[in-house]
Amino acid sequence: MFEIRSDFMRFQRIARFVVLSFSLNLVWEMSQSFLYAPHFSGSLEFIRIHVVAASVDVAFLSFIVWIGCAVSGMRLGNGLIRMAATALVGFTVAVVIERVALAAGMWSYGIYMPLLPFFGVGLAPILQMTVIPAILSRVWFGVERDSASV
Repeated sequence: MFEIRSDFMRFQRIARFVVLSFSLNLVWEMSQSFLYAPHFSGSLEFIRIHVVAASVDVAFLSFIVWIGCAVSGMRLGNGLIRMAATALVGFTVAVVIERVALAAGMWSYGIYMPLLPFFGVGLAPILQMTVIPAILSRVWFGVERDSASV
């Protein structure tokens, strides 16, 4: 009986992480769309492209948060170390993804996309994969620590 409850609670936490991650990324993806070269025609295509992008982002964010926590040693008592490690991993992953995608022609930037000097990649996607994972790691493990003390 206890095992089932524990598994269900773990499932709920993972589901909350996925929903929060998807929601944050969908808003971010739609908000930054004007920074890219035109890549959709019509409202339905706009929604479809960004729902797919946000779904893929969930997988990347899960990886980033997991690696960030592993690098920081999952120090639950020090959220700043965990957030900084997660942000650094997110930055690194984002730069690699952007460089590969740009080289492969998967997308291109519009004239309004600010570029990071030296890296030659857009600022908006780098911030997305740096800021959102850091926030998620804080929320995810802050909730875990708080619920463990109950």
